[in-house]
Amino acid sequence: MVTAMKRTALQAIVSAATLATAVLAVITLAVRPAWAQDPNAGDAPSHGVARLSYIQGNVGMRHGDLGELSPAALNVPLVASDRLETGDGGRAEIQFDFNNMIRLAPSTEVRLGQLELNQYQVQIAAGTVAFRVLQDNPGQVEISTPTVSVRPTKAGTYRVSVRSDGITEITVRAGEAEIYGPQGSENLAPGQTMQVRGTPDNPEFQLVAAIPTDDFDRFNLDRDKVMQSTSSYRPGYVPPDVPGGESLDPYGQWQNDPNYGNVWVPNEPPGWAPYQNGQWIDESYYGWTWLGAEPWGWAPYHYGAWYVSPFGWAWWPGIYGGPHFWRPAMVGFFGWGPGVGFGVGFGFGFGNVGWVPLAPYEAYHPWYGAGAVAGRYSVTNVGVMNAYRNARVNNAVSSMRTNEFGRGAISGAGMARPNSAELARASAVRGSLAIPPSAASRRVSGSAVNSRGMPQTASNMRFSSRSAITNGRGATNGGWHSLNGYNANGAARGNTGSSSYGARGGSYGGQARGGEARGGSSYGTQSRGNYPSQGRGSSQPLRMNPPIVQQRSAPASRGSSGGRSSGGGHGGGGHR
Repeated sequence: MVTAMKRTALQAIVSAATLATAVLAVITLAVRPAWAQDPNAGDAPSHGVARLSYIQGNVGMRHGDLGELSPAALNVPLVASDRLETGDGGRAEIQFDFNNMIRLAPSTEVRLGQLELNQYQVQIAAGTVAFRVLQDNPGQVEISTPTVSVRPTKAGTYRVSVRSDGITEITVRAGEAEIYGPQGSENLAPGQTMQVRGTPDNPEFQLVAAIPTDDFDRFNLDRDKVMQSTSSYRPGYVPPDVPGGESLDPYGQWQNDPNYGNVWVPNEPPGWAPYQNGQWIDESYYGWTWLGAEPWGWAPYHYGAWYVSPFGWAWWPGIYGGPHFWRPAMVGFFGWGPGVGFGVGFGFGFGNVGWVPLAPYEAYHPWYGAGAVAGRYSVTNVGVMNAYRNARVNNAVSSMRTNEFGRGAISGAGMARPNSAELARASAVRGSLAIPPSAASRRVSGSAVNSRGMPQTASNMRFSSRSAITNGRGATNGGWHSLNGYNANGAARGNTGSSSYGARGGSYGGQARGGEARGGSSYGTQSRGNYPSQGRGSSQPLRMNPPIVQQRSAPASRGSSGGRSSGGGHGGGGHR
């Protein structure tokens, strides 16, 4: 009997160990890092998305090559080839991640040239911006202007102005930058302003004292305080490559759940549920994208997962680590009710389309990219309440008529509510959501945009770049164009009827050469438009000079397109 008891006990131990192993295996699969190389997981490192994180006054946007200027909205997604414009009194901020962001002064136009994982290129067509790098990070940033490109090399604030007279001004408020021309680069330290004129093929520059601080600099400092005082980016909370965490602080509290760790609970009224106050918009590459109306509605709608906690609805940021890839919405779709259209492959096939917030560790099924075939979807014949845990939560299920989907703003009050029997017969949808977008699906607001004070720029502007000149023409010397304008001994060649640009001595190691006026004024005394005069007395204008230029070979052109269009759009951006 003792032997039998021992055998029984051993079997129990083995069974328990087997069960523990199985549970561990399930947990391991469930918490598989979000960056696993699964082509169907929705990870799209070459299709980066930026966040419009702040707007004030007149702010408009243009999607890709569509050209139509429409009102901007807080938390709207921006992709490669999109443009943002500010008018009189307008200001805006674009976040790429927690550490990298660009802010626009009034009467400014910015174009997004490249958005990939840790690679950001922005093009300044007109006006003044400040690029802020909060902390040193893996991000590679290029700020392209019509004359030169700027690369921040460390944490700091980098102010760039493209003036109406064609002069580009670059000021390092803090940090250090490399300024690139066709044949090399110059370092720019704090306390100086570099003025550049010419074309991307032949830029010429001089250094002056740093321009005085103004109201735009104070605006930047105020925005810095918001970012630096946030409690949401402590270790174990929002990962640093997930933007939008600073917007959570004023609108909710962090709680600790033993099952999930640190979770965020919004200050929303009873009956509120996620993904019910906002609109579905059509986004380039990603298709149907949720634009939440809540001011905090970026990170919780594009990363992590939702569940009902002991504290109410709570957002779990996901596994701390990275990288984290942007999602158009963390939901599962389903269809129910009599069909519209022509069935699977030719229409949605259901009278109503619904969505449910994904709970932690639930599988995400993308409706874009490798995981979806355009125009087709599949139906999973399982009850929605069995497919999604949150479908069992009262008021968590959202639904609307299929022919109204993506046609404007929605709210919980306007939802179509399936009863328990209809929900039990509903079918989970996988793959492309076969509901065609309309013109309304590409607008985030139905109101007219106030364009007063917005810059008037050419759509085919040329911008300088480290890797290539974005003019669509052939490049020489591995993508770098030659810096024309020097004779054999390094002295500046003159162009009749233009201002003079000589080489400067001092820290640049060459003998000072005066700028000889040839039918035009010396650049050192040229008027600077709306900016205070920064003439430096007897100091002479500068030009990139071969002895002081660091020769660099061009890095390979990045992105799936193999190049950039004349308007600066990246090949991966596409159209909306």
